[in-house]
Order: sequence, then C-alpha cells, then structure tokens
Amino acid sequence: MRLLHPKDTARQPLTIPDHPTLKPGLLRKLIRDAQLDVEEFRRLLRA
Repeated sequence: MRLLHPKDTARQPLTIPDHPTLKPGLLRKLIRDAQLDVEEFRRLLRA
C-alpha cells in the first residue's frame, strides 16, 4: 500500500507491505518513516 500525506505533498510517500502481519522491526521503521513516535501511532490507532 502506498500512503500519501493529504496536506503535505513535499513529504515522501510511505509504502507499507500488504501482509497480514508485520514484524516488529519493520513496524518500528514504518512509524519512524511516518515521522511519528510509538505513542502517537497508538493514539491514532484508537481514533
């Protein structure tokens, strides 16, 4: 899956593998690439 920031076109797109599960290291890298910290990611998941 390729995600684009709707308001900031200068940001790099984020490519996420379309797998049923992601390994923890890959998930951490994707969170960093999205310029989030783990707590912000968790908050967004609950929203």
